[in-house]
Amino acid sequence: MAREVRAVGAALAAAPSGWGGGKRGGVKPLPYLFLVLTAPALAQDRAISFWPDAVPPAIHAEVDGVAALETVRELGRYHRVQGSPGFAAAAELMKQKAVAAGLSDAAIERFPADGRTKYAHFGTPEWVAKLWSAAAPAVAADVQRLRAELPPAARPADSRIPTRSPEIVGPINVSDYHYLADVPGADDTRTELARRDDGDVLAYEALNLADGTRSISEIRDALSRRYEPAPLSAIAEYFELLAKAGAVRLQ
Repeated sequence: MAREVRAVGAALAAAPSGWGGGKRGGVKPLPYLFLVLTAPALAQDRAISFWPDAVPPAIHAEVDGVAALETVRELGRYHRVQGSPGFAAAAELMKQKAVAAGLSDAAIERFPADGRTKYAHFGTPEWVAKLWSAAAPAVAADVQRLRAELPPAARPADSRIPTRSPEIVGPINVSDYHYLADVPGADDTRTELARRDDGDVLAYEALNLADGTRSISEIRDALSRRYEPAPLSAIAEYFELLAKAGAVRLQ
């Protein structure tokens, strides 16, 4: 692309007077021709202009959208007024998640919350500063209760690749026949998927996607994009059950 820009620029500089068809004998139409010629070259360089093409796939391979949504839901359990116990508890939650993700030096920075000190244009509400000591024990108890009610944390990315058994053709659950019902110890009626209203659909589609090229995490992501967000643990549990029954092979 740089060579094309220099070549067109050189042609513009070397053009004789009158070239370009302008009524005044100059070369004024050429800058517009310059833009028309180079714009396609600029657009074709990268899918996203400010990133190399390798960056978006690398981000997609690392970012777990469903886990991010679950984190937002967890944060929503805390009343996060600056300087409040809920704010402190939310900060502690994010520190724990950062450490679990491999950021061993993650730390919480603490600043005065006295109702007077301001940071930029933010400050701690006076009522929070006054009630902190009196309300802290009750709020802490509520925080612990709410945290105990949170669902289990999402499992980390699952790179196992399920491959459907060539002996299993078509759906495994149709009408009066259920493949797993004939396999001892493969009861799928108590799984996470079974407790969901859309569990049958997700189970059906999950097995369809088990073609030996997608990981369990990738299958979960595909299902979450097409239907409702599904925890990785639910999809992994279902595939582990299918593997136990011989319907898929995990590698």
